[in-house]
Amino acid sequence: MRPHTQTIIASILLLLNTGMAIALWPDNSNRSLALLITIAVFAAVWLSCRLLAKRKGCDWSSSKARRDIIGAITMASLILLAASLAIALRDAGTIQGDLSKRFVGVIIGAVLVVMGNAMPKKLAPIDCNGSCTINTTDPARAQKLQRFMGWTFVLAGLIYMGIWITIDLDKTGTAVLFAFPAAIAIIIFARLSALRHARSKAKLDHPV
Repeated sequence: MRPHTQTIIASILLLLNTGMAIALWPDNSNRSLALLITIAVFAAVWLSCRLLAKRKGCDWSSSKARRDIIGAITMASLILLAASLAIALRDAGTIQGDLSKRFVGVIIGAVLVVMGNAMPKKLAPIDCNGSCTINTTDPARAQKLQRFMGWTFVLAGLIYMGIWITIDLDKTGTAVLFAFPAAIAIIIFARLSALRHARSKAKLDHPV
């Protein structure tokens, strides 16, 4: 797929998800807010990667990082859009929950886990070369982004699967929209806890 076409598709999906969040707001503002937060995170990751590429003097349009990042955002946006449509149809009384829906929900969660596990292995850190391949001089920043995205998708997938397995079907439509925000919150909390632990250990090892 051409870079321009991929960008258009990803942008349309983000806009459609935004439209669904706005349309669902009168019935349930909480689920719409969770969806909007998730969309904002996707947009922020996309923009930050593009700015980083520009700062490094890379050709963002032809980089492997751009293709994989936007591809992951596209897949996740499709899943979120499907979940939002299911909620709208359920609220309209068009569909009813059954075991097949749980099965599909678990499969979607498993796909997110697989995507998240593959991200740190597939994404190429951005460097100053035209090809934007691995930056041997400063890989830390790109590696952190890869790990953050990977862990976000893995945890969101696990949460997604757990929701469809344990929660009543009439509540899953709302709960699944909190999968990504919850995953991001867990990662941030874990990171802050690790930093706090490292600082405490450093003080013990090197008391003033």
